[in-house]
Amino acid sequence: MFKFQKIVRLLLGLIYFIFGLNGFFLFIPVPPMSEQATSLIIALKNSGLLYFEKSLEVIGGLLLLTNQFPKLATLILAPLTLNILFFHMFLDQGILVLAVLMCFMNAYLGWFYRTAYMPILER
Repeated sequence: MFKFQKIVRLLLGLIYFIFGLNGFFLFIPVPPMSEQATSLIIALKNSGLLYFEKSLEVIGGLLLLTNQFPKLATLILAPLTLNILFFHMFLDQGILVLAVLMCFMNAYLGWFYRTAYMPILER
């Protein structure tokens, strides 16, 4: 169980770290996207929100890779994961399989760390 959790944590951390850095340095070529997807990316880039999102991806991925504050990293990356999933569901289905896989990995880590999140949900 712990070995599988470690593999999922490292894989998700690696995905976020690499794709977060790619948002700054563009070392992986971006495939052509639909007009709506391109418009959204340009709007996020012009507003500066894209760089904030990519910074969170790099930081969250690095935290998962180094196993430093993995519960916090999982919590930070959860809304980003949903954002990525919805982007690929509705605007660009190119790597939808990876987005769904990332969603399942983040949900698994959230379930694994569920006892740490219980105090947040108390009234």
